[in-house]
This record gives sequence, structure tokens and C-alpha cells, in this order.
Amino acid sequence: MTVVLGRLNLPAKTIARIFVILATILLCAGMFLVCAGWLLALPAGSATKADAVVVLGGGGDNDGFLRGRSLVAEGLSSRLVLFHPTFPEVC
Repeated sequence: MTVVLGRLNLPAKTIARIFVILATILLCAGMFLVCAGWLLALPAGSATKADAVVVLGGGGDNDGFLRGRSLVAEGLSSRLVLFHPTFPEVC
């Protein structure tokens, strides 16, 4: 049996094989994304000594700056690096 797919006249077996291959690729991609999301969602664990504490950005709630400052105060690092802090966060 020949199936007309656009301008292609392909046998039904070929169409079935293409479908299976595409379904397998989509399934593998989906599994990869789920596993990657699971790995990224793992808890970071306890903090260890580092050369510097880096705070990225500056939200309005000061959580990042305050957490970075507390890590330095605990002695986990001697440096605190801020990227784009807002003025109230630093004062």
C-alpha cells in the first residue's frame, strides 16, 4: 500500500518507520528534559569555604545580599562580590 504524503509517494512501512523514529526522538528529548530539571532542582547542600561569595543581581527583598553577608560573617569567605546591587542593599 502506498501513502501519499504531500508530494511523496511512500510505502506504509516507510511512514511507520519514520513515525517510530520521530516518536523515539521526542521521547528521549522529553526524558532528557525531565532528568535535567530533576538534577537542577536538587538541594545545594551545606556551604563550604570558598574564595568569594558572589551575589548575582539585586532583588527588592535584599535576600541575596543578606544571605551573602551572613556567609561572609560565618567565616566561609573573606570576600563578598555584588553584581548590580541597588543602593539600599549596600547601605
